[in-house]
Amino acid sequence: MKEIPESSTIAVVIEVTILLAINAVAFFGNFLVCLASFRNHRLRTTTNLYVIALAISDILAACITMPLTSAAIIKGRWIFGPVICGIQGFFVHFLIYASMHTMALTAINRYFRIVKPQKYKTLFGGNRAAIFLALVWILVAFIVGLPPVLGFAQFDFRPGSSLYMCILYFDSKLGEVTFLLVIIFLYVVCSLVVMAVSYIQVSRAIRCHNLQLGHTIYLNKRLTGISVEEIRITKTLFVLVLAFTICWIPVYTAVAIIRSGLGSLTPIGSLFATYIICITSAINPFVYAFKNKAFRDEFKQILMCFTSCKERVYPREELAENRPMVLLSQRLNTQSINSEKQR
Repeated sequence: MKEIPESSTIAVVIEVTILLAINAVAFFGNFLVCLASFRNHRLRTTTNLYVIALAISDILAACITMPLTSAAIIKGRWIFGPVICGIQGFFVHFLIYASMHTMALTAINRYFRIVKPQKYKTLFGGNRAAIFLALVWILVAFIVGLPPVLGFAQFDFRPGSSLYMCILYFDSKLGEVTFLLVIIFLYVVCSLVVMAVSYIQVSRAIRCHNLQLGHTIYLNKRLTGISVEEIRITKTLFVLVLAFTICWIPVYTAVAIIRSGLGSLTPIGSLFATYIICITSAINPFVYAFKNKAFRDEFKQILMCFTSCKERVYPREELAENRPMVLLSQRLNTQSINSEKQR
């Protein structure tokens, strides 16, 4: 494992402060998304299942990958040993690829919800949406975990030429190029093509909806049962995908250059790419806070409760369990007041 190129104390403080700020925003922002969905059952829709999955993956990144990178920058080297390096490296790859495919699933979900609503329940009804998500994540875990298990590759920390994170390195150039082609085709190209085609079709349907709002014949044929809120959700998800893609294009370009052997990153480039990867984990809650009214309202209630809520909210079970004691307390208080009046 290589050491991080030496920097001044001020530079290290600035680098770590920025990374910790991104880490905090990513954790608390995505925690709000999960908490809002837990509190409000109306937010637990099929589409939001994928949004929650993205939030969970970002929380894992904030809890596992970012703190370890911050510690490595502070120390100037990797101090946690090969086992922790393997854990960080696995989650770095797993969370990136899982997020890409989860966004592709979200785009497919929106396509059938807006363009082919008659087939939506057949494909995404019941537990099928969750099954699709589980299969995608299992496939990603298998692809990331198989090479090191078979001994073809290992996770290593090489900040001088790559990211300030443990990533997967193969023992041969053929392995590097093969893995690069698999990742680019399976996760980058396929995901981006699916998202682009799906949202182009959705965009056309929404445009026709806006242009022919008065023509109920078209609405009955193409947008039956689709509310204005569904269209807003789709636009929000499109913004999320667009922001995510803009962040990942330079990172995947840099990774392709490194794995193909055409070049390496400078220390500033390594730090910049590391920041970009971390920033993608903080995008999700901001997009939902500003674009999705249902989530925005729930966020406000949660934050208001954190700052000014004085009453404890009891679960129904707890209220039912304590009801006899509450009634007894009220009866004793009433008897005490009556006694005072008699005196």
